[in-house]
Amino acid sequence: MIKRLFALVLAASLCLGLLPAFSSVALAAECLSPALANPGFEEPVAGTKIPNWSYFGPANTAGNIVQVTQETKLTGISSLKIDKSSTTNSLGVTSDRFAVTPGCTYTASSNVYLEAGGTIMYLRFYDSAGKQIAGADVTASLTSPLNKWTPLIAEGIAPAAAVKAEILLYVSVASKSKLYYDDVSVQVKKTFQLPFEFGAPVKMGPATVTSNTGAAAVGDGEIYVTPSGSPAMFYALDALTGEVRFEQALPGLDVVWAMTMGSDGNVYFAGTQNSILYRYLPKEKRIENLGANPSNKWVWDLDASSDGKLFGSTYPDSKAFLYDIASGTFQDLGTIYPGQDYVRGGGVSDRYYYAGTGTVAHLIRIDRSTLKMEEIQTPATGTETFISNIWTYNGLLFMAYGTSLAIMDEQNPDDVKKVMRWTDAATFDGMISSPSPFQPDLIYFRNKNTSELWTYNTSKNEIKPVEPGIKVDNAVKSYKWMKVTSGEKAGRTVLAIVQSPVSYSIYDPADQSIVNVRLSVSKQGTNVQSLEKGPDGKIYMGGYQAGMSIYDPETASFERQELQPAQIEGIGVMNGKVYFGIYGGAVIYRYDPSLPYHPKTNPVLFHDIDDGQSRPFAFTSAGSKLFIGTIADYGQLGGALTVYDEQAGTWSVYRDIVKDQSVIGLAHKDGKLYGGTTIYGGLGIDPAASEAKMFEFDVAQGKKTEEFALKVPGVQTPIMIGSLSIGPDGLLWGIVYGKDAAGNNAYALFAMDPAAKTIVKSKLFKNGATGSTWRPYYMKWSDDGILYTTIGRYLVAFDPETLDYKQLVNGYVNLFTLADDGSIYYSTANDAYLVHLPVPLKEAALEADTSLRVGGKAPVTVTGKLVNGKSAILAGASISYSSSNPDVITVENGTMMAVKPGTAELSAQVTLNGVTVQTNKVTVAVSAALGQVTLSADRYDLKRTETVTLSVYGKLGTGEAADLSGASIEYLSSSPAVISPQGVTSAVYETGTADVWVKVTLDGVTVESNKITIRVTTDPEWLTGLIGTYEAAGELGHPLAAQLTNRLRQAEHFREQGRYDQGIKHLEDFLKSLHNPALSGTISQPAKQALDADVQALIAMWKSTERP
Repeated sequence: MIKRLFALVLAASLCLGLLPAFSSVALAAECLSPALANPGFEEPVAGTKIPNWSYFGPANTAGNIVQVTQETKLTGISSLKIDKSSTTNSLGVTSDRFAVTPGCTYTASSNVYLEAGGTIMYLRFYDSAGKQIAGADVTASLTSPLNKWTPLIAEGIAPAAAVKAEILLYVSVASKSKLYYDDVSVQVKKTFQLPFEFGAPVKMGPATVTSNTGAAAVGDGEIYVTPSGSPAMFYALDALTGEVRFEQALPGLDVVWAMTMGSDGNVYFAGTQNSILYRYLPKEKRIENLGANPSNKWVWDLDASSDGKLFGSTYPDSKAFLYDIASGTFQDLGTIYPGQDYVRGGGVSDRYYYAGTGTVAHLIRIDRSTLKMEEIQTPATGTETFISNIWTYNGLLFMAYGTSLAIMDEQNPDDVKKVMRWTDAATFDGMISSPSPFQPDLIYFRNKNTSELWTYNTSKNEIKPVEPGIKVDNAVKSYKWMKVTSGEKAGRTVLAIVQSPVSYSIYDPADQSIVNVRLSVSKQGTNVQSLEKGPDGKIYMGGYQAGMSIYDPETASFERQELQPAQIEGIGVMNGKVYFGIYGGAVIYRYDPSLPYHPKTNPVLFHDIDDGQSRPFAFTSAGSKLFIGTIADYGQLGGALTVYDEQAGTWSVYRDIVKDQSVIGLAHKDGKLYGGTTIYGGLGIDPAASEAKMFEFDVAQGKKTEEFALKVPGVQTPIMIGSLSIGPDGLLWGIVYGKDAAGNNAYALFAMDPAAKTIVKSKLFKNGATGSTWRPYYMKWSDDGILYTTIGRYLVAFDPETLDYKQLVNGYVNLFTLADDGSIYYSTANDAYLVHLPVPLKEAALEADTSLRVGGKAPVTVTGKLVNGKSAILAGASISYSSSNPDVITVENGTMMAVKPGTAELSAQVTLNGVTVQTNKVTVAVSAALGQVTLSADRYDLKRTETVTLSVYGKLGTGEAADLSGASIEYLSSSPAVISPQGVTSAVYETGTADVWVKVTLDGVTVESNKITIRVTTDPEWLTGLIGTYEAAGELGHPLAAQLTNRLRQAEHFREQGRYDQGIKHLEDFLKSLHNPALSGTISQPAKQALDADVQALIAMWKSTERP
């Protein structure tokens, strides 16, 4: 039967107003109903033109076939065939454009029969000017299964500026593909209406940064590095100064492991995502694309021969390839060792190419002329490890596996000269130099344990450190002997050492010196690998390969962007601490947000799970117990559940808790831990189980109490179950990925009764991508009970009652978390950016003092409220203040300043995440300011210990008396030892003179008073009275009092006669009597100190007195 020529779909509406929680949107006329013409390619073809479709790329040229065919079809009599063998262009068809409504969700679907390669279906949006809206594309891709009809679905939201859309059926440049499309359609999607609509996504900048380089090389006067990132970068740097000579981003690559110098002096490198071999030409300062290698996308290593050949080591299927520089041709060398996935590293000599495999180590020697392969037995053969590099020097074969090194006779590999194991105190870090030009028996390497430079003597078979000790700080990526061309060492040959994180050193054996050269290389944003909200409300992230960042929503800024810890797979939170799960050995770091960050102590390496584990993706906690689910290590099956008991300080590892499966989902309720698995183990080994399982674990008993299959309608074969979460309803919620009855991908949300292990409700989600076979599909519950997820690697909100859902943003989302204000922070697939999906601002309020004096300043406070009722964080907001009368009051940067008497209304306009609101108005009255302050005292000459009363008066600028009852008064003294005024009544202390004044602040205006002079003196009469006071108080005995009084009388007698020296002599006798040990019991210590101070002051006064 001929299919209808138009795919007609129902119209739907998307109500944009605020509705009650969990209301669903009914279909209505507000969302335009798209009409896609010729959806099944049934309309008769006129010549080569396909009705209602346009060619994309050089269709129907050599290697680029696009045509309607009856060779195979799903329904009707025709389908669209794309047969592309070219690798120089992309190819496809685009539909006629159709009308769309901004904010509405559209689902594009088709069926694909894939025979080879892969394809992508795009839903692309256009604005009213016919311009494609950048970043709005929605895609769905397919690379398997082969030879069967498979549905392909792309679902997304029409952006605000969209008026039209089109469907693009596409094959990429590097892909050699043969496939058929049939039954293309587009529909309006009925969606769950949230209580509010989120604002437009806001990119907060690269989140996780790194300067790691997977590969490096040294050429003629230049060094080359490729810092990992999104995208990775290529740098050519001066080998002596470190200055940049060339730099270029590498779109489509995030990490480059393979790089070598070709025999032609050019640099060759390849990444892990696109199969492309690149060449950098130093003389022309440009990078060229040499095409896709025929073996694999992921290239681990490149090795160059002296006769113009390159050998590439790849993953998976342990394949390798050959590239001939002269002819520019590739040759696939096929699978090097059946059953192994990796050719992790290689090496080349004049006669042989050596290929090392993993996850089980085998070394294969390939005759370069005949391509005959034979296995070489080594100390690592058959062990679970990777052979990562091979070198041949001085008749020896050097083989790196991990950071172990085996040294064998090249002609007779059974003759093992030395093995430096990674556990040895003296072991290398993965790279060695070529022989020294000064001592050809010496090969240099870095001791990974001491970070010192060591040597291996090929003739003596000895290793030893370079003396005196030479430090090389970081892991070495490349060594090369080079000649210095300028400077004081011109003509010398030195050893260039390139390291990661990107750093560079030059070692000179002649004077045994090492110089660290600063490289002008910027940190690169690298793909976000993990993301979670911490106990402090901050957003914690880990980067791919390396990087740890903390984003503070309160300041709208990155608080930290550190290079370490290394690749964080998952993040857990328990009792105020943050736990980072690190790739490689399943190492756990702990960070205490209440303490300052320190690269060595906070975060700190807290525990190494090890036990055959590698990637800690799943975390949850309950009370003082932290639960961690991990993926098995390379080449292994059998993940683990690990339990950390904080109170007991113990760690328990339950390996293979579900046989041959890894743990990716965990949830706790009432002493029971529920887990979900993935059938996958580490890289390099196929799953042994066919279906993922769930299990129940009794925390108190420390044992698994049940293991059971998950039966969700529509998912016949579960492959991944996780994450898991206990919902507000007490049900166990989870996400499962698997296959349906037809073998197609299926994703489902389910809610289970945790006691009965029965499914209460579930919802299929047909649109999605598998992505990582380890990373869970995450779930978070909002305060208002909405369930947010990354089901199918999309950011999707579910109504937990009806299971209606709404996709929140276009594109794949691997990671997300909910912030305290209800907004969402997420990271898209293969992106370094943290993206904020904000809750819109609803209103803002302005607060300010309603009265102010001329010249006074006071803060103006603006607060905001979001549409969900939560307080808005205005750190990133734009706030524009206005005054109805700037002649009276001005406002700048949140501070108002009174200019002259009068009134003014203050308000502000607040823009936050694209939403602008106006605040209320506040009327502020400005009155005359304090103009003058006068200080006076009841007396100005005092004896020590007496008090003085100070009086402060003020006048306004108008001359009127100022009321200072509410003013702030600061009393000041030029000599606090004489008088330190504390208020209206102040005591004096030491003899001397002091100026006293005040600063008065009234309504934000500060005025300084006049200064008054206070003089503090003493005399024999005062001292005599003081002695009497102490005697009467019982602090001074009568005999001593009489003696002291007599001394004072005699001193005063001589002073009156003008005989100051004799008077001073009697005052000194006074002090001798005062301090006579025989009489010490007859006077109190305070009295003694006071009398001593006064007499000392009197002596000083008399000595300074002008004599007649």
